[in-house]
Amino acid sequence: MVLALLLVHAANHLRRGEAHDLLWFCNVAGVLLAAGCLTRSALLVGPAFLWLAVGTPLWAVDALVTGDLLLTSPPYHLGALGVAVLAVRRLGIPKRSWYLAAAGGLLFTGLARLLTPARYNVNFAFSTWPGWERLIPSHALFYALLGLVTCATFFGMVQGLTRVFPEQH
Repeated sequence: MVLALLLVHAANHLRRGEAHDLLWFCNVAGVLLAAGCLTRSALLVGPAFLWLAVGTPLWAVDALVTGDLLLTSPPYHLGALGVAVLAVRRLGIPKRSWYLAAAGGLLFTGLARLLTPARYNVNFAFSTWPGWERLIPSHALFYALLGLVTCATFFGMVQGLTRVFPEQH
């Protein structure tokens, strides 16, 4: 199901000439999640779940604030998050998921910086989240704080979830 949602969403981005948007964490998470579900790999599902659990609310806030909403975005984001929750319930979440998600975040931010135009600011690779410039004018400081908060969130989520949904072997 997540693969179908992702393919429709990706096709919509490509149709609109927005291939760069496919590098956003939520979209990359769909690929990991589909692969993890197909191979029954908690190691792939865990980081995908974390990216979606953090990224989906951020996407929703951004869509509400900017009014920029693709028709395929809500079904994809909500559907992928729902599948990720079910996959974590079934496969568990490895304790190392938090740092795999953090390392993957650095990797895909670096790729976004290398492969996408700065004006699209994919994964905030180039500038502070719009509207936050007055509060945090330095992109380096913004990204460091974002990384710290995200890592702490990932770590906390995994600590709680591994107690409820231990990794299945």
